Amino acid sequence: IGGDAVLPSLVAGLSDPSPVVRERVAETLATLGKPETAYSLQIVLVADTVSAVRAMAAEALGKIGGKQMVTPLASALKDAQPNVRWSAAGALGNVHSKRAVRPLARLLADSDAGVRSRAAESLGRLANDGVVEPLAQALRDPDQDVRWRAADALSSLKTPHVAQVLSQALQDPDPGVRWRAAEA
Repeated sequence: IGGDAVLPSLVAGLSDPSPVVRERVAETLATLGKPETAYSLQIVLVADTVSAVRAMAAEALGKIGGKQMVTPLASALKDAQPNVRWSAAGALGNVHSKRAVRPLARLLADSDAGVRSRAAESLGRLANDGVVEPLAQALRDPDQDVRWRAADALSSLKTPHVAQVLSQALQDPDPGVRWRAAEA
């Protein structure tokens, strides 16, 4: 689909009675990444009854990017459905705002290990000093994938403090986590 002329029709498709169509429209809007669709996507993120549609709206908002997306995406981190929280966490990592650190850090305590992994990954993409402590705590998560993602995220930050934190991960029971820490 090409051109801005189709945007009104696509945005209208976010209200289609079929959740499959709404999800596909949100996916198309994610690909386009047009800021003028953000308001409609924020409404979908909050109000759609189907979690797959809300998740795709979160991804679209992350592709649009910008600091103004932090608040609606941070709100989506409280969604009852893990797929929405997972998508919102990934989208927050794409907005590259320091304001995303605190909500993502809180998500490291989520009940779903996949959501915690995604939060750790996204914190690494934010790449600022505020992510070191939450990621250091994630190195003690019971799930090995969360610990691996935390080690991976920390390895992208090249500071002496990070090297000290990663040295703890060299004692991890999982060889993949130890390998990632050693590689850093």
